[in-house]
Amino acid sequence: MFVTVATEIYEVMNYRAEIDGLRTFAVVPVILFHAGFEVAEGGFVGVDIFFVISGYLITRLLIHDLEAEQLRIIAFYERRARRILPALLVMVGVCLPFAWMWMLPEEFNLFSRSLVAVGTFTSNILFWQESGYFALASETKPLLHTWSLAIEEQFYLLFPIFLLILAPLGRTRIFFCVLGAAVFSFVLCEWGHRYYPTANFYLLPTRVWELLAGSMAAFLLRDNLIKPNEVGALAGFLGILYAILTYDKTTPFPSAYTLVPVLGTVLVILYASSANHIGSFLGAKLFVGIGLLSYSAYLWHQPILAFLKIRRISEPSSFSLLAAVSVSFIVAYLSWKYIEAPFRRPNSRGNYRNTIVLLGGLVVFIGVGSGAIYLNGLPQRFTGEISRLDAFRSIEEEKRGKSCSSIIGYKQRERCVLGNDNNIRGVLLGDSHAQMLWSPLDKLLDRRGIGFMSFTAGGCPPVFEIWRRDVPNNCSEYNEEVFRYIKNNKDIQFIILNGRWTIHIEGERFNNREGGVEPGRSVITDVINHGVKETNPPEIRRAQLLSKFESSIRRFSALNRKLLIAYPVPEVGFTPAVRMAKQLLFTPNIDITPTHSFEVYRDRNERVRSLFDILKSDLPSIQFTDVANDLCDHLSGRCRTFNSNLEPLYIDGDHLSSHGAGLLVRDIELWMNTD
Repeated sequence: MFVTVATEIYEVMNYRAEIDGLRTFAVVPVILFHAGFEVAEGGFVGVDIFFVISGYLITRLLIHDLEAEQLRIIAFYERRARRILPALLVMVGVCLPFAWMWMLPEEFNLFSRSLVAVGTFTSNILFWQESGYFALASETKPLLHTWSLAIEEQFYLLFPIFLLILAPLGRTRIFFCVLGAAVFSFVLCEWGHRYYPTANFYLLPTRVWELLAGSMAAFLLRDNLIKPNEVGALAGFLGILYAILTYDKTTPFPSAYTLVPVLGTVLVILYASSANHIGSFLGAKLFVGIGLLSYSAYLWHQPILAFLKIRRISEPSSFSLLAAVSVSFIVAYLSWKYIEAPFRRPNSRGNYRNTIVLLGGLVVFIGVGSGAIYLNGLPQRFTGEISRLDAFRSIEEEKRGKSCSSIIGYKQRERCVLGNDNNIRGVLLGDSHAQMLWSPLDKLLDRRGIGFMSFTAGGCPPVFEIWRRDVPNNCSEYNEEVFRYIKNNKDIQFIILNGRWTIHIEGERFNNREGGVEPGRSVITDVINHGVKETNPPEIRRAQLLSKFESSIRRFSALNRKLLIAYPVPEVGFTPAVRMAKQLLFTPNIDITPTHSFEVYRDRNERVRSLFDILKSDLPSIQFTDVANDLCDHLSGRCRTFNSNLEPLYIDGDHLSSHGAGLLVRDIELWMNTD
């Protein structure tokens, strides 16, 4: 990827040192971003810079071959394999023993899926299905970065065929066809980031416009119609720096925002040269040297960082992360010198034989990955207790049983009832924090012979007149529908509201201040006033959201049904079962169950708790329940994550397990028994 086509390009046309230098300003920000350094919060745009460069270089090569009538598809694919696969296969092979030693069964199962995906050039599809790029599991996926390789591989597979088909039209018409395809992809991307953000991030149709932007630059430069220009090159380079330094996890991406680094890269390609300052700056030996290592550096940095985080029980220090970045470049140099460079040298006799060997390596990894998936991540590698803890979440999901939380467009897909379906007496409304009550609440209601309708949707708190700016939904409309259902159904006696209230007020993911940080995009929830979706700054947004929380609770209270509201659940900052399993694996002599700070919980939830305290005083008819009273010890200042039987009280960093939710349901039973 990224530098793999460089050698051939340079054989047929003048070498451009500034392109190698530009790669430095792509790969370094990406690596620093993945390492978590704040200076490169927008470093993820480095991938987009690489896409443009790759589109440019590959198109220059293809145009040259087309015009010389030398474009042979099989030969082209062989060269691509020879450039991409050697270093990739070595990197994956080195990952395997560390994955075997350090990855718990569930992690190893996911790693094995990525082995198969790498071998079939479908990593982007796999990671789209599994999670978001900024999600928790992403940080410990050694092969996550191969999603961008898959994008390029898919482009390499299709684009030469596209050009061959269009070749009779001539270069000018081909250019406009490429332009049309790029515009269509960009429009699809703009639509996708609003409605399908994860698919939009990972899949080729919404990314190909970036590669085609580089392709169009190649067409424009082919006839030397564009001359080096200091202003154009400077504008492009400043656009790249602006994106790296100002974008962050809250920036919708890819989207119109992506135009800044993409067009910036195009401008540098078009206008930078050794004859102007930007070209000379980028062509400096240091930047060119780092740029030549960029493919290997990109390949190696993610597994090094991922295994560092897998091996450590707590978050690695900044020093450890910086050391990992340094090691990435050392390994990248060795990879470039002893793996990449030898395979790049043309060898007409051995090229096809080497390619067959490389493809055989892919088949081996596909087989290894498939076997490990079939064997469920080989839990036999570890003691029974470690495997039990690792499988805890899966067991909890099976125990929960109910699956009718699946909501399409936040419309109830099917009738979802907890308890007795023939005697509906209550409603459970909220987000995934309401769903975590299912298993113990279902058992309670069965015993009592009554049923509750479950109206729950992940990320959708039981609040009116709000909307999520970070993901598309229509929570407010959905909650209004549930409200009308309750109002029109006199058999409903009980209403339970539960949600991850604080995440919407604070926006930022949880940091337990002890090394446990919840990765992922910020949650940007805003208000709807008089039917208009507002976009307010944080302080105004918090105040207005708290007002919406209050007015929503008062509306439910006015229905004159028995109303129970749960205070925020203490967030943890890690997955207790996994933390304990790794503690047993890496530090078996330490016999301490993980806990977290009560003070951090109080600080984090102060706004919501204060509001609920006021409402508890103003509306005595409402019952509030607070699971923090059961989980946290005010004297020691610690909150527990396991019960006395060493059963995890959480399934992840903020959702209670059936054991933890049972504490809440115990209070629900007492509430239901009161007059």
